[in-house]
This record gives sequence, C-alpha cells and structure tokens, in this order.
Amino acid sequence: MSCPCSQFLPIELDRESVRKRINKSRRLKRELELLAKDDSGEHKLFKCPKCGKFWQASRAWSWGNEEYLFETPSIDPAEWTALPFEQPDELIVFSAVMRDYYERNSFETTNTPCRQESCSNFAIRYSVLCEEHHIAKLQDGRGLVSRPVGRRLPFYK
Repeated sequence: MSCPCSQFLPIELDRESVRKRINKSRRLKRELELLAKDDSGEHKLFKCPKCGKFWQASRAWSWGNEEYLFETPSIDPAEWTALPFEQPDELIVFSAVMRDYYERNSFETTNTPCRQESCSNFAIRYSVLCEEHHIAKLQDGRGLVSRPVGRRLPFYK
C-alpha cells in the first residue's frame, strides 16, 4: 500500500491553505514515525516509513493553536532539535504585518550616510539609518514583528 505523502504539496502561504492542512494532518500523522520533539514541545519531527519524506508538526497559534504538518528537507534529528524549520503559518502573519507596514510608510532615501557601522547605504528620511537597518532596529526593539525563527524552507524563499 502506498503512502499519502505525495498528496500533500507545500502549503500555499494563505490562511485557507493552513486551515485545510490542519484538517488533513490528522490522517497523514497516523502514517508517520516520530523521530524527535523540540524542547518547547511545540514541534515534532516525523518521517514516512514508506517514502522517506520528513515532516514537521507545529502549532498554528493564529488558527487556535491547532497542530499541522508540513514537509521539510531530510535532516538529522539532532540538528533539527537544535533549530526546527520556520512555520508556514508564522510566515503568513509576518508577511501580512510587513506588507501593511510598507504600505503605510515611505522610505525616501536621503544624501546622508547610514550610521550603522560598515554600511555604505544612505539613510532614509526621518531616520539616521538606511531602510534595512531602520527595519532591523524596529524589529530588535519589538516595535515591528521579526521574521519567524527557524531554518528556512526551500519552498518559501
């Protein structure tokens, strides 16, 4: 009997796709072998014993903290435990917040050099930093959402 893994493509980065995957993950999970859990207990790494594909189970906080599965590249469980993959649901939230931020703000470049050490870009209007460093400073100070933590999935460059 074949496994159902081939029926699960990478999750499209939209809310409905995450909801559908949450609903379908229970069935897929029954076919998989648990390889590892991260220290937080939020993430689990699975492998299909039939086709060898790797899957990460994570919880989608904005979807009621429901668990869902998404395919990952092959990885050593010890390496994965140290740093699981970025979650598609968190990428959706991050993208929406950043899109809104960019729509509400303009980043007019000035003739003033960025004050970030070793940066050769010019500062943006109303800041002493270039756009990249201005955004990073806001994210560091928690004034703006940061990119989700985790290994990057090749499907979501």
